[in-house]
Amino acid sequence: MLFFNKGNVLYGRLRTYLNKVWSTDRDGVCSTEFHVLRIKPSDPPIHSDYLAAALRSSLVVAQTKHMMTGNTHPRLANDDVVDLLVPIPDEETQTEIVVEIQRRREEARRLRQEAEEEWEAAKSGFEAEFLGEG
Repeated sequence: MLFFNKGNVLYGRLRTYLNKVWSTDRDGVCSTEFHVLRIKPSDPPIHSDYLAAALRSSLVVAQTKHMMTGNTHPRLANDDVVDLLVPIPDEETQTEIVVEIQRRREEARRLRQEAEEEWEAAKSGFEAEFLGEG
C-alpha cells in the first residue's frame, strides 16, 4: 500500500499504454501497482494536471513501450519513470492546456448525460408503443 497526497500524480506500473494516470484531488492510499509521482518545486513549476496529461500522451507512451519488462504483465520500473522525457512548457502554457482539458472533459460529461437522457426517452417511447400505451 502506498500513500499519496492531493496534487500527486498516480501512474500505473502495469501496461502503461492503458494510460492509468490520475492527478489526485485528495489524499489517500493506492496499490503498489502505481508509481506515486510527487511534484517538486521547479522552474517552471509543473502543474499536476498537466503532468498527468503529458504522461498519457503518445510521446510518453512510445517511450514506455521500450522500457517495460515482463511478457505476461509488462511493468515499468521506478528507474524508468525517472528517465521519461516529458516536455515542460512555461506555466501559462500548462494552464492553457489544463483549462482546455477540463473544458473538453466537462463537454464530454454533458454530452454523455444528454445521450443517456435521450436513450431513456427513446426506450420509454418504444416500450409504451410496444405495449399499446402510446
